[in-house]
Amino acid sequence: MVYSVSTWNYSALLKDGLPFEQMLDDIAQHELGVELWLATTTAEQRGVFKERYSDAFAHLSCHTAMANVYDASTLKAEIDFCSAIGATTLVVHPISLGIDSHTFSYAYGTKIDAAVLRTIDGFLDHARHAGVVLALENGPRDVLDQVADHVGAPYPATPLGICVDTGHAAIHHAQNPHYLVDLINRFHSWIVQLHIHDNTGASDDHMVPGTASIAWQDVSNALGDLKERVPWVFELKSGSEPIKDIQESIRFVSTL
Repeated sequence: MVYSVSTWNYSALLKDGLPFEQMLDDIAQHELGVELWLATTTAEQRGVFKERYSDAFAHLSCHTAMANVYDASTLKAEIDFCSAIGATTLVVHPISLGIDSHTFSYAYGTKIDAAVLRTIDGFLDHARHAGVVLALENGPRDVLDQVADHVGAPYPATPLGICVDTGHAAIHHAQNPHYLVDLINRFHSWIVQLHIHDNTGASDDHMVPGTASIAWQDVSNALGDLKERVPWVFELKSGSEPIKDIQESIRFVSTL
């Protein structure tokens, strides 16, 4: 299994003064991959990463800084940055592509405008030339359905895949107890990455897997062979030692 760490886990520590390089060294020395949360990196830090760390990790992806906003030029610049550092994947939210929807929503409830779909085609063309896969993180299921149907085929036929965020799916447990497993089954061939965290089913708690409500064995069974092929990126609300939560998470998911 491919295990990776989102630098989002270190957000509070970075804000309190943890050096950017110390975080990266901490992750690298434990032989883990990394997902750069671009919202918490400066231009200087991105330059440091490109110069010193591009080859330091077995898996490298980025997460857009536009989790809740849309700007076309910023997204294209992020795609180019991924290409420059050798990151294979850029995780995006629906809003990042110009779709007026967010990852916590259960349903979109309307047809995506044709002009927005044409804009998405442009982003995918840019990603194709850059050698980067755009991994659309699950928001409303009907948004994923519409985008997938429009694009027609997943990576590697196109530069579009899906990042299944287990926590975002689990908050819809009240509407559908099988939502997460149904999501995996529906988009199995599209999944290029996982965001792994647990919650109580009521809010996006970003807890260590196995400590809350998600039925992880069912998730594992639904993933099947994907368990060994796609990166498990841990996205956890950690305290002073994020790596300990990562190690606890790995011990748990390795038993599935």
